[in-house]
Amino acid sequence: MPKRITFQADRESTICEIDNYCRVKKVSRSAVISNLLNTLSPMLERVNDRLHQVNSIEVELNQLLRQKDCLLPRSQPNMTLEEHVYRLWLNVIRHQEECIDFSIHEHTQSKPKMGKSEITLIKEMLDNIVSQLSVERNIEKAVFIYTDRQVSHQFKRAGGLSHTLFIKQSECDGYFFDFANSQPLPTFDVITHGIKVALEKNQVVLSIPSICWIPIFYVDNTVIMTPVIKSTDVKKQTLTMDKTIIINLFGKEIKT
Repeated sequence: MPKRITFQADRESTICEIDNYCRVKKVSRSAVISNLLNTLSPMLERVNDRLHQVNSIEVELNQLLRQKDCLLPRSQPNMTLEEHVYRLWLNVIRHQEECIDFSIHEHTQSKPKMGKSEITLIKEMLDNIVSQLSVERNIEKAVFIYTDRQVSHQFKRAGGLSHTLFIKQSECDGYFFDFANSQPLPTFDVITHGIKVALEKNQVVLSIPSICWIPIFYVDNTVIMTPVIKSTDVKKQTLTMDKTIIINLFGKEIKT
């Protein structure tokens, strides 16, 4: 059954040629246009078929690529020096065992800083622990950290809670962990400005340049940062000295 359609030609010359053909053949304009469309229809059908095949192939290809993306291993970001050294700290340097203690010492001086007798007693205690566990537990050093220290000038006493970290070794993969030069820093400064600016703000200067700093302990708003140095930049006797390190966060004291 014929279907009536209406269209608009964008070229006047095309209509003129169709009309000329109609006069010569003595047929209507609609008949000529209908014959032209019937002639082109098989070719359009082939074009449509090819387009459908192309679309189907594109869909299959996209699905295959998505599957390949899921199967391919994701690329791992390169590990920074700080990450590598921090992993050494967690897996090689630091002993899993720790000690939490509470002790009171005589305090006769007027200032709140640790007195000589307090430092001596703590060092003797740490030396005994390290000596006893050096072979049995493979402990080389001890880092004593006051996490809560109070001073009573009335009763001439000072002391409080402490947390002691045990160190299996100070050197690994050519890196020396300089616990004796550990520094308590405001956590906010380190996070906001980075370690370099945090050290400058707190007027920390080392005699030996460090390659990086790592956090070893957190107390409230303070983080204890330890410098890591190339072993070749450290004197040999330094690698084995300082068996005990005392850190008083409240007076920012580091005693070895």
